[in-house]
Amino acid sequence: MNLILRNMRFDPEDYMRGISYHTALPDLHYPLKFFQIEAFQKPGEKEFEKLKQQVLRGKEHEEEKEEKLILCANCRHKITSSEEIIEIKGRHRHIFNNPHGIIFEIGCFSSADGCARQGKPTLEFTWFEGFAWSFAMCSKCHLHLGWHYAGENGFFGLILSHLIQM
Repeated sequence: MNLILRNMRFDPEDYMRGISYHTALPDLHYPLKFFQIEAFQKPGEKEFEKLKQQVLRGKEHEEEKEEKLILCANCRHKITSSEEIIEIKGRHRHIFNNPHGIIFEIGCFSSADGCARQGKPTLEFTWFEGFAWSFAMCSKCHLHLGWHYAGENGFFGLILSHLIQM
C-alpha cells in the first residue's frame, strides 16, 4: 500500500482510527518513513502518545541520532565519529590528486583522536590554501589515513576508503 501525502495535515487520532490518506500533499513536515513503515504497525499506547506529542508540537518524528563511530578499515581502531564531520569550502567530501597523480577522496573532520600526526607541517602542494598539512596515521596500526591541516581552524582530511563507519 503506497500513501501519497500532500497538502493535508496529519492527525494522529485519524491514524489510530485507520483513516487512509489518498490526497497528494506538498508541504508535508513529517518524514515519509513515519507513514510508510509505522502506518502498517499499530504502535503501543506509550509509543503512540510520544508520536502524538511530537506531531502536535510540530516536530519531525525521527529516531534519536546516535553517534556513529568511524574506524580504521585496517585494524578497526576508533579514529573519529560522525559528530566530527565538517564542511570545508562548502563540502565535507573532496577529491584531489597529489603531485604523483594519485587520486584521493577525502572527508573533513574537526578532530580525529585516533590519528597520530607525523612530519613537519608544510604549505607545499596543500589542497587547502592557508593550511599547512602533515600526515595523519592510525595511532594503532600506522596506516596512512590522510592529513592534518594546521591553520586558524585546523582539521583532518581523511581518506574515505581507509575508513569504515559503525
